Amino acid sequence: MSQASPTPAAARDGERPLVVRIVHASPGRIRAKVPREAFESMTLRQAEEALLAVDGVQAVTRNPTASSVLVRYDPAVATVPALFAALVDKNVTIVAPDEAERSPGRGGPRTTVARWLATPFRQSDQTLAEATNHTIDVRTLLPIGLAALAAREVLSGRAHMAPWYTLAWWAFDSYLKLQRPEVVARLPNE
Repeated sequence: MSQASPTPAAARDGERPLVVRIVHASPGRIRAKVPREAFESMTLRQAEEALLAVDGVQAVTRNPTASSVLVRYDPAVATVPALFAALVDKNVTIVAPDEAERSPGRGGPRTTVARWLATPFRQSDQTLAEATNHTIDVRTLLPIGLAALAAREVLSGRAHMAPWYTLAWWAFDSYLKLQRPEVVARLPNE
């Protein structure tokens, strides 16, 4: 695990730092796991106040049941490094998932079979993008194809194989998932 571990005065005086583990980050949202016992600590309150003082931070929501804290911010105003920098002197240790820890399908290491299956699709995607002067790629073509199948099923009156609404949902869902930007939370001083 990669860690950002500042040494604020409180940590030097023997107080244990609050360790938060980033579990999800997307534009405008960061979710972190926090130990249950920390929910009533002064350190968490100070960290929350520091985050709320950052321009663009809209809310810091605690969820003791899930043992997590959600930070919502305007990505056009606030940046992840600015959020992490606000916690440097607050006795907070931020732990981000390392590349090796990410689960397959979520940007993490792939199995041999997954790499073997992905290679021809990646090459096809590059070839298609270059052939169309980067107008279209497989990530866009797949949902369009599924949407066309859904429309064909509706217009032909046949709904034998997959119902039109299933194909329409697959088109919509795959488009959203395939167009999602990869968000990499960078720690301060990296």
